Amino acid sequence: GKQVVTLSDVQREQRMVCYLNEGDALVTAPERIRELAGKLVDRILIRQEMESGVFVEGPQEELDSVVLGSRLRFSTVAAHEAALARCGVTQKEVFAYLALQSRILDFIDFRVLPGMQIDSAEIQSYYDKEFVPASQKRGQAAPPLDQVRDKMAALLKDRQVNERLDAWLKELRTQAEIRIR
Repeated sequence: GKQVVTLSDVQREQRMVCYLNEGDALVTAPERIRELAGKLVDRILIRQEMESGVFVEGPQEELDSVVLGSRLRFSTVAAHEAALARCGVTQKEVFAYLALQSRILDFIDFRVLPGMQIDSAEIQSYYDKEFVPASQKRGQAAPPLDQVRDKMAALLKDRQVNERLDAWLKELRTQAEIRIR
C-alpha cells in the first residue's frame, strides 16, 4: 500500500540518530532531510519485502545485546537519561527502533548473503592493489598477507554485501512509485 514519509518522520529519525550517534536532535539542512527521507523510503521498501515472504527473525538475545550496548555507551544512568532527554526520545522508542533495525539487518543478511563467497584471488588482488599501496603511502610496511587475510576477507565481504544491498534497493525503488515534494 501507499505510505508517506513526512517531515515529522524525518525529524523522529534524526532524534534517533542523535541518541545513537550523539548528533544534533534537529535537522534543518535540506540535503540532510532528503538523505534521511531516502533512508526512510528504503526502510519502507525493505519492510514491505519482509512482510511479503517467509522470514524468520533472529534470536531475542541478539536484540537484547544491541539494546544493552546502546545503554552501556553511557558512563552513568544519569548520562543515559540526559541523552534521551537531549534527543527527545524515550527508552521505549529506542527499543522499538533498535528492534526494527535488528529485524531489518537480519532480513538483509537473509536476502543478500546466500551464495556470497570471497575467494583467495580476490583477497590477493585487494592486498596487492589496495592494501600494500595504502600502507606504502603511509610510510609503513604492509604486514604479510597471511596476517591480514581474515580481516581482508571480512572487509571484502562487507563491500560485496553493500554492493548487493545497493543493487537490490535500486531495483526495489524502480518497482515502487516514489514522489518527493
